[in-house]
Amino acid sequence: MTNYTSSTLSKIRASDGAPLGTFPSGVTSPLAMVFDGANLWVIGETDPTKSVSKIRPSDGAILAILDTGTSPAQMVFDGANVWVTDQSDHTVTKIRVSDNVIVGTYSVSSAFGLAFDGTNMWVGNNLGSTLTKIRASDGVILGTFTVGRMPGYLASDGATVWSTFFIRAGKPPSNVVTMLRTKNGARAGSLTVGTSTSEIYYDGTNFWVGDDATASVSKFTKN
Repeated sequence: MTNYTSSTLSKIRASDGAPLGTFPSGVTSPLAMVFDGANLWVIGETDPTKSVSKIRPSDGAILAILDTGTSPAQMVFDGANVWVTDQSDHTVTKIRVSDNVIVGTYSVSSAFGLAFDGTNMWVGNNLGSTLTKIRASDGVILGTFTVGRMPGYLASDGATVWSTFFIRAGKPPSNVVTMLRTKNGARAGSLTVGTSTSEIYYDGTNFWVGDDATASVSKFTKN
């Protein structure tokens, strides 16, 4: 887990929750992590020269520190690369995990949420109302599709991509999750969840949605 104020990571034994140590994260104000099957990747919020670090889980050793932009937001692993969105630069950066090389940086209208559908990356343009579809193999932008006001966090089950929404000034909290078809970006439905949706995850069968207002999590299965 990330410790934002101390810029460290805590390691916890999954079987019983026992604390196993606290380690430097390599970045300032770590926000989130992804696991690539061998190592952890961490994004930090407040130091643009050290925005992403690679950590060996066995001993907490810092293996690499990379600069991917001025305001990294979210990360996703596609099986070979880690992708990082950047809110200020309006970009998505692709990092090859085998050798820590930045193999591409791609411009979008704005960038926050991120999801992988098995072939393509989906980026939430949180300053607008769209999602951008990017071919993961080469970074080609395949389309931009309307989803709703200020898309926030994203999740995909392969056939669809789901988006929660940020609260816009002067607007009530959003409790709607909207679905687009990954094949063509067509809107395929929406669902009312809780009071104020935040992060969303897909576990292989079900979607899980956090609710900021009620400090709860909702579970639903796509029909």
